[in-house]
Amino acid sequence: AAFAHGSPGQQDAYLRSLHEGHKDLGGIPGTVFFDQLWQLTLEGFFSDPVYGGNRDMLSWRMIGFPGAYASYYVVVDQHGMKIDRAPMSLGEDVHGHVHLQPAIPATSP
Repeated sequence: AAFAHGSPGQQDAYLRSLHEGHKDLGGIPGTVFFDQLWQLTLEGFFSDPVYGGNRDMLSWRMIGFPGAYASYYVVVDQHGMKIDRAPMSLGEDVHGHVHLQPAIPATSP
């Protein structure tokens, strides 16, 4: 059965089996696949929506990250500060709409 059709418990069990190295994916160790999946998931979850992930800045809202406010440059290294403001994307217009920028590469050339 496809991963997407499994129950949440079945999906968790499958991911756990990859993470623990109990699955081999046609010559690719499950741990290698899981590590890459985890890294890409984190990058998508925490990236600026201009790159196509973090839809509606949901992860930023969850952790209280303000996003791309240039005026916060002086406090960027002060961790644990609560900033009570909606997050802002690099690609956000004055109306709060995020515009994806296909010309901006998500990876280095």
